[in-house]
Amino acid sequence: MEFKYTQNPDADVPIMFIDKEIGGKDADGKDNIHGNDFLKELMYLSDIAGKKNICVWINSPGGIVTEGQSIYTAILNCKANVDTYCYGIAASIAGVIFQAGKRKVMASYASLMYHPAYSEDGIVDKALEALNKSICVMIGQRTGKTEDEVWKIMNSGKKDDKGTWMDADYALQNGFADAKDNAADKNSFDTRIKAVKYYNKILEENKSKRMNKILNKTLGLNEEASEAAAVAQVEALNKSLGDLKKAHQDAKDAYDKAKKELDEFKKQKSEDEDKAKADKAAYDEAQNKATADKLDKDADEEMKNAIKDGKIKNDAELIKSYKALLIKDFAGTKKVIDALPMSKTAAVFVAKDGDIKDSEAETLARSMGLKPGSAQWYNSIKNFNINNKNK
Repeated sequence: MEFKYTQNPDADVPIMFIDKEIGGKDADGKDNIHGNDFLKELMYLSDIAGKKNICVWINSPGGIVTEGQSIYTAILNCKANVDTYCYGIAASIAGVIFQAGKRKVMASYASLMYHPAYSEDGIVDKALEALNKSICVMIGQRTGKTEDEVWKIMNSGKKDDKGTWMDADYALQNGFADAKDNAADKNSFDTRIKAVKYYNKILEENKSKRMNKILNKTLGLNEEASEAAAVAQVEALNKSLGDLKKAHQDAKDAYDKAKKELDEFKKQKSEDEDKAKADKAAYDEAQNKATADKLDKDADEEMKNAIKDGKIKNDAELIKSYKALLIKDFAGTKKVIDALPMSKTAAVFVAKDGDIKDSEAETLARSMGLKPGSAQWYNSIKNFNINNKNK
């Protein structure tokens, strides 16, 4: 594994540096911090090299949001405990990455800066809105603030400042940092003297007695409690922890089983619904066919009776036209047929495109002002047919 960002990969607590812009290249054409490379290196140290603790030191003006999201995700999801330490500025997406640390520490002289994401052309589209929402979630869920609160803070800086800046004290008081590393406590003569005196004091104390005090205070026992009592208390706590882990696993197993059963039920329900739809479609098709077959049969029967009664001439085209009308409107067409007079020479009706036209006899009767269905109407048609027959 080639390490680009880790100074001491073999140390118990390796330190990784974000000390340049995130994403892209610098003015000299050299690579800046690449999010995916940083992610792979961090995951290797944690999940393959087996490092339990890692620290990410940050002094960066920020950069490309999507590159920073890869680093933020790696810090949250690797197996190791990853702390973040701001030793200069952590601005823009670098400040968001700082929030991913399990323990977030700022040097007393360090600063954080947050601002909304923006595009080079100044256009605010749905993609940019989604990116800003993502940033608010990333910061809010690590600081205990709502998305609206984070958005307000990000926009509270002056326009010419291009962002909202906060020092270590403000960050510590408002949940953006967990601890402040005071420069005054580092590398001073007084500090070294105090450390030596404290070390000597510890050596002079009775180690076993001090250990008892620590254990007893941690375990909730009084200072006079015996070592055996402390051991018993530790064993009891370990057992309780084991019981809690087992209960948690049992609950998880029960949840997984219930989820599996629910998924199977949903799948079966979907299959049953699909089958019911298919069955209904088949039933409707069969019903429609049965109805059509019956109507066709009834129309044939009606036409047979009409021809037999001499109401309709036994002509193929005429029968076809009447049958089409019967299928379209059985009751109405049947009334028309029933109203026709019974005769040995049936009236001829010429039908075209489903419409019935008068025969010559009817045309003559209508021209005389006779009303269809009246006695005069039928007599006129009868006389016309008799006269034509005698010719």
